[in-house]
Amino acid sequence: MYSMQSREYPREASRYATLALPKTFHRDYVEDKRSVYWDNGLSKSWPCQEPTTFAGTDRLDHLAQSKNLSRYKQVPDRPSAVSDVSHAAQNATPSQRTEALALPKVTHRDYRPPRQPQSIVSQGARHAEPSARTEYLAKPKHEHESALRDGTGWEWTEWQSNVTDGAKRAKASERVEALAAPKQAHRQYQVAQSPYWQPNAEVKYYSATEGLVNLSQPRTHQSIYEENRAVWQVRSGALRAVASERVSELAAPIERKRRSKK
Repeated sequence: MYSMQSREYPREASRYATLALPKTFHRDYVEDKRSVYWDNGLSKSWPCQEPTTFAGTDRLDHLAQSKNLSRYKQVPDRPSAVSDVSHAAQNATPSQRTEALALPKVTHRDYRPPRQPQSIVSQGARHAEPSARTEYLAKPKHEHESALRDGTGWEWTEWQSNVTDGAKRAKASERVEALAAPKQAHRQYQVAQSPYWQPNAEVKYYSATEGLVNLSQPRTHQSIYEENRAVWQVRSGALRAVASERVSELAAPIERKRRSKK
């Protein structure tokens, strides 16, 4: 057990000892009875007699009987039973409704079978002449000429400018110059402060106050005790307190744990 002799508050040790005690069972608690006891080494107290004979009930004897065959004749090695067809059924004449239902289903009048991929070209299509529009659409598409200059290759810096001399000497209007001017920042706009700045000389020689020094110190167990000496003590009234009937009822084990075992 943890010793608190060196402390100034010895009651803490007695409180820890009380809390360290294991929880006791209720006076009406009964342990669950096992349903099966299995122990091969358990010696039997009764004398060895004749082996026990099993006697089945009428229900077990009925369920143990084999299933009767169907009234139809069973043919070996066949998936289903084969029944005899009567002479009247063999010579029966079907009705008109039965004959109508036995007819195969007729396809729709507009039904067309799928067309084969190898089609036959008609004689007129073989000697037909295309129109001017068809010949125009059949021409291959011509690609546009690239923007490369002759003799320059892919070096775009050697290209000659296509801007005219008049466009080069042109002057922009006042409106165009006003629109081309960059947008000015707001008069109260402040640039974001850099995370690294040079501290002032006064800050380098600044001394912390006594309050800041006390706040920067970590709190210890002794300091907490000195602030409130009764924080680790249990009042005498709480030690002598008696639980109410409702609290005792809630602390008791469940009802099935207190029932007597049969």
